[in-house]
Amino acid sequence: CVGYYLQKHYPKYNVDILTYDDVSLKKFNEYDLIIGFYCPYYAFINEGEEEYKKYLRIIKRTKALYLQETVLMEFVLHKSKYHKYLHKEGFPILPTEYLDLTKDKQYMKNFFKKIEKKDFGKFISKPEFGGYGEGFKIWETKTFNEKNFFKYVAQMKKKGFKKMLFQKFVREFHNFYEVRTYWHNGVYKYSVGTIIDLETLGTGDETLTVDLPESEGGEIEEVLMKKLKKMGKEVLEALPFETPFSFRIDFGCCLDNQKICRDYFINEIEYNGNLLGNDTEFNVIESLGKAIIKRANGLK
Repeated sequence: CVGYYLQKHYPKYNVDILTYDDVSLKKFNEYDLIIGFYCPYYAFINEGEEEYKKYLRIIKRTKALYLQETVLMEFVLHKSKYHKYLHKEGFPILPTEYLDLTKDKQYMKNFFKKIEKKDFGKFISKPEFGGYGEGFKIWETKTFNEKNFFKYVAQMKKKGFKKMLFQKFVREFHNFYEVRTYWHNGVYKYSVGTIIDLETLGTGDETLTVDLPESEGGEIEEVLMKKLKKMGKEVLEALPFETPFSFRIDFGCCLDNQKICRDYFINEIEYNGNLLGNDTEFNVIESLGKAIIKRANGLK
């Protein structure tokens, strides 16, 4: 939709719509700017790790500016990287244990015992490179055993994942809206609050309950939105990269502390996240198109 919008409203620009069949160094070198909505992550999910690496090599070699930039993509896709970075910068991140799937069996056994001793009661795991709920699993300490753990690890390895994240299950996360905030060239544009039905998570057809901020036609309190917008702006300023033309910061509820008022945490950041354009009155396509044109006008 964004490509067609640009072709219609900005005819002075030569805008072509490419497909995955066009991903080649020769084709990319025909352009000054390439917007990769079908980015290497999708090559990994649909084609495997080798295609992912091949796509990255093409991006790094082409003379065209490819957005999003590879340093940003790899930073976001490797969740452990941005978790640790944002935590170091002082942002609220859920305590997380990282499992390296490339390690040996003894390492796996030690990790199992480490999680077992934490006595979370209930906890979740998900692959570092995962998306759309793939590999997401909810565990209970009382039924968590070595056999099931190793079976799950084998499944994740088979899918090509290299690292897993384990976190304590946050009950409020599925009772309060996860607020997905959208930013174009570093400027806040809109938000969509979602609650995913746990029974549908990971099916590829998740059932969502949706709401919007009060100022955007919904009921999510503006006092909360003011805090999240402030934190989101600070996150963008803290990123060690040029401001992305499009970015999403997801805030979840809530940190496990004794405060009377609930504290939201940064659940995920996305460089190419689902826009949820059908769930908001905001003109997503127009705004994103203008953000791209602004970046194009900035090319030397």
